[in-house]
Amino acid sequence: MHAGNWDINCRSLGIEQEAYVDSAVSFTPVMLNALVAQIKTYAVQYHIPLDRAHILGHDSVPTPSADQAIQMHQDPGRYFDWPRLFKALGQTAYTEQPVQVDQPLVITCQNATLYKAPSQSGELFTTENEPSWTRTISYGQSYVCAATQGDWVAIWYDGQLAWFLNTNGQVASQYAVSVHRAQSDEPVYGSTGRNAQSVGEMASGQAYTVVDQLTGIDATDQAGRLKVCENGQPFKQIWFNHRIGFIKVAKK
Repeated sequence: MHAGNWDINCRSLGIEQEAYVDSAVSFTPVMLNALVAQIKTYAVQYHIPLDRAHILGHDSVPTPSADQAIQMHQDPGRYFDWPRLFKALGQTAYTEQPVQVDQPLVITCQNATLYKAPSQSGELFTTENEPSWTRTISYGQSYVCAATQGDWVAIWYDGQLAWFLNTNGQVASQYAVSVHRAQSDEPVYGSTGRNAQSVGEMASGQAYTVVDQLTGIDATDQAGRLKVCENGQPFKQIWFNHRIGFIKVAKK
């Protein structure tokens, strides 16, 4: 099943690592070097941009339906060193710039935890009974700053406000990327097929970063053979929560 989402499977190449989400030492230097070499090969051969919008962990692949969300992959997890990977791929470090309200930002640390309010003694964005990825942001992901309070920053995340601590700008910096601002309530999709189900919603006034634009596809299994066709519906790819999501664009 690779990513657990046929739409993503049809658009991607999968690289599996023999490591464990709860074990930092299982992500070895030898493994990272092999991963870098394979990514570089694929990037040249298939013209893949070397950024977090196009090099996804399984934990950033969207759920194809809301009721499947909790079953989605959680790897590589919080111990995977995304900054080190992109440095090895030759990506220049993000420029440190103060975060500004109503402007996009990028996560510049390995990962950070989200809260419901600007306080580390307050409630986590999701309970400890839920997977940690539901309240974690990681390197290279981008969001829109909705508010600030001292060192705390709020972003639009999964249709809600989520807060993280950005002491001395060590977690996030201002970032130049396109933004989609909802003029009315809009559904967010986890796939781009004609019968795609909504997996969330952005309310009027919320904003999310746009990291790619693509055409919808329909995938069908015909006697054991997968057939994929473009369906003509344009979409924007956004960072909706820890996972990407898709929003429909009006046809011209």
